[in-house]
Order: sequence, then C-alpha cells, then structure tokens
Amino acid sequence: IAATHRDLREEAESGRFRKDLYYRLNVFQIVLPPLRERKEDILPIATAFITELNPILGKHIQGIHPDAVRILEAYPWPGNIRELRNVVERAMILAHGDEIRPEHLPREIRLHKGLDAGLLSLEELEAAHIRRVIQAVGGNLKKAAEVLGISRSTLYDKIERYGISVPRD
Repeated sequence: IAATHRDLREEAESGRFRKDLYYRLNVFQIVLPPLRERKEDILPIATAFITELNPILGKHIQGIHPDAVRILEAYPWPGNIRELRNVVERAMILAHGDEIRPEHLPREIRLHKGLDAGLLSLEELEAAHIRRVIQAVGGNLKKAAEVLGISRSTLYDKIERYGISVPRD
C-alpha cells in the first residue's frame, strides 16, 4: 500500500517518477479526496482518534465541544488526516475535562480565517469571547469579570450557561 498527494501517472509521463515503479504500484488505485473537501468526515475521524488515543494517553475524553468542531471544520487541513490526528492528540493532552474545547486547539487553527464569525450565534460569540478572556487572565475570574465589564455573579452564570471550563490550580 502506498499513498501520495501527487498524480503519479502525470509524474511518470513527465519523467519525474519511474514508469516501471508506477505500473508496479498501480495494481488497484483508490482516489480519496483531501480532508478539506470532506468536512463531514472531520468529526467521525477525530472521534475515532479520541477512541484510539484515550487508553494510550490515560484520558477519558468523551467528545468535542460544538465550538471546537466548528473550528476544526473551518480549517483547510494541508497535512490531511495526519495533521488532524496530531491536533486531536495535542488537544487531548491539554484537556482537563471530558471533552475537547476550542482553547485546547492550536492557536493557528483557532485563528484561521476560514471561520466565519458571521455564521455564529450571538451566544456562541459571547461564549468564545468569555473563554478567550478567561484564558488571557490565567483563569482569574475576578480579573475576567473586570475585563468583560460584568459582575462576578454574572460571569459565573455565563460560565455555567455556556459550559465553559475554568482552569483550576
């Protein structure tokens, strides 16, 4: 079994790949589109990686938060499934609860321009902003409430309503 992202027939015809090796490998060909063209496969594949990695990492991750799923689906995955596996593994290592959340994903994936904030509900935007602020102040909820311009009790209510995980010391 061999895999490539190049058109080996074209490579062989142009002389950049050995023709005899091309014909030896080309007994049965499966063409699989890149992950960026199969957004609907991202969640099932990521879930399979979680199932595979839970015992290896000693974790009990049960799933991926919907905000994190939206981020994963917006990313183009130039490294395809290998990159997705690495991102899932990293997120699992960083996760303290039973799900992968947006803050567990690498910054470059979270900030990728493919995510259209115009498609998020106001509550989703608010929850994401609260998560960013809490992370920026190192989990200090008093400071987070000040930055957000709300009372601590309002912040606690929003944390509970949106299911936001707060880092514990």
